[in-house]
Amino acid sequence: YRGALIPRAFWKVVAIVTEEGRPSATAYKVDQEKELGELEFVYAGFKTFQISVQQVIDGTGIDFGALVEYDGIGALEIATKQRIKEVITGPESIRI
Repeated sequence: YRGALIPRAFWKVVAIVTEEGRPSATAYKVDQEKELGELEFVYAGFKTFQISVQQVIDGTGIDFGALVEYDGIGALEIATKQRIKEVITGPESIRI
Protein backbone atom coordinates (compact mmCIF):
# COMPACT_ATOMS: atom_id res chain seq x y z
CA TYR A 1 0.00 0.00 0.00
CA ARG A 2 1.55 3.29 -1.16
CA GLY A 3 4.87 1.48 -1.60
CA ALA A 4 4.80 -0.25 1.78
CA LEU A 5 4.36 -3.96 2.44
CA ILE A 6 1.56 -4.56 4.92
CA PRO A 7 1.12 -7.97 6.56
CA ARG A 8 -2.27 -9.62 6.17
CA ALA A 9 -1.95 -11.19 9.61
CA PHE A 10 0.21 -11.29 12.71
CA TRP A 11 0.78 -14.40 14.80
CA LYS A 12 2.24 -15.22 18.19
CA VAL A 13 3.26 -18.51 19.80
CA VAL A 14 3.40 -18.61 23.60
CA ALA A 15 5.00 -21.39 25.68
CA ILE A 16 4.51 -21.50 29.45
CA VAL A 17 4.67 -23.81 32.42
CA THR A 18 1.39 -23.71 34.37
CA GLU A 19 1.24 -23.28 38.14
CA GLU A 20 0.76 -27.06 38.33
CA GLY A 21 4.08 -27.58 36.50
CA ARG A 22 2.50 -28.64 33.19
CA PRO A 23 4.07 -27.32 29.96
CA SER A 24 1.58 -25.60 27.65
CA ALA A 25 1.78 -23.91 24.26
CA THR A 26 -0.78 -21.74 22.52
CA ALA A 27 -0.85 -19.77 19.29
CA TYR A 28 -2.75 -16.65 18.28
CA LYS A 29 -3.46 -14.84 15.03
CA VAL A 30 -4.64 -11.30 14.36
CA ASP A 31 -6.08 -11.17 10.87
CA GLN A 32 -6.44 -7.88 9.03
CA GLU A 33 -6.97 -9.13 5.48
CA LYS A 34 -10.55 -7.83 5.32
CA GLU A 35 -9.49 -4.42 6.57
CA LEU A 36 -6.67 -4.23 4.03
CA GLY A 37 -9.21 -4.75 1.26
CA GLU A 38 -10.95 -1.58 2.37
CA LEU A 39 -7.70 0.39 2.90
CA GLU A 40 -9.21 2.67 5.45
CA PHE A 41 -7.39 3.18 8.72
CA VAL A 42 -9.34 1.91 11.71
CA TYR A 43 -7.64 1.69 15.09
CA ALA A 44 -8.06 -1.56 17.03
CA GLY A 45 -10.81 -2.99 14.83
CA PHE A 46 -9.16 -6.38 14.51
CA LYS A 47 -10.19 -9.74 15.94
CA THR A 48 -7.73 -12.07 17.64
CA PHE A 49 -8.09 -15.80 17.13
CA GLN A 50 -6.61 -18.75 19.00
CA ILE A 51 -5.23 -21.26 16.53
CA SER A 52 -2.99 -24.29 16.81
CA VAL A 53 0.80 -24.11 16.85
CA GLN A 54 0.66 -26.45 13.83
CA GLN A 55 -1.30 -23.82 11.87
CA VAL A 56 1.52 -21.31 12.51
CA ILE A 57 4.07 -23.90 11.38
CA ASP A 58 2.05 -24.63 8.22
CA GLY A 59 1.58 -20.95 7.43
CA THR A 60 5.13 -19.78 8.07
CA GLY A 61 7.44 -22.76 7.65
CA ILE A 62 9.02 -21.92 11.03
CA ASP A 63 9.75 -25.00 13.13
CA PHE A 64 7.91 -24.90 16.45
CA GLY A 65 7.66 -28.69 16.33
CA ALA A 66 8.80 -29.23 19.92
CA LEU A 67 5.78 -27.23 21.15
CA VAL A 68 3.13 -29.11 19.17
CA GLU A 69 2.69 -31.83 21.80
CA TYR A 70 1.85 -29.22 24.47
CA ASP A 71 -0.83 -27.46 22.42
CA GLY A 72 -4.40 -28.23 23.54
CA ILE A 73 -5.96 -26.68 20.41
CA GLY A 74 -3.66 -28.84 18.28
CA ALA A 75 -4.70 -31.97 20.17
CA LEU A 76 -8.35 -31.06 19.58
CA GLU A 77 -7.64 -30.57 15.86
CA ILE A 78 -6.08 -34.02 15.69
CA ALA A 79 -9.04 -35.59 17.52
CA THR A 80 -11.68 -33.86 15.38
CA LYS A 81 -9.67 -33.74 12.14
CA GLN A 82 -10.77 -30.10 11.74
CA ARG A 83 -8.83 -26.82 11.85
CA ILE A 84 -9.82 -24.64 14.78
CA LYS A 85 -9.89 -20.84 14.77
CA GLU A 86 -11.62 -19.46 17.87
CA VAL A 87 -12.27 -15.76 18.49
CA ILE A 88 -10.67 -14.46 21.67
CA THR A 89 -13.05 -12.08 23.43
CA GLY A 90 -11.03 -11.81 26.66
CA PRO A 91 -8.69 -13.76 28.94
CA GLU A 92 -11.51 -16.13 29.94
CA SER A 93 -11.82 -17.46 26.37
CA ILE A 94 -8.16 -18.52 26.04
CA ARG A 95 -7.55 -22.28 26.20
CA ILE A 96 -4.33 -23.39 27.86
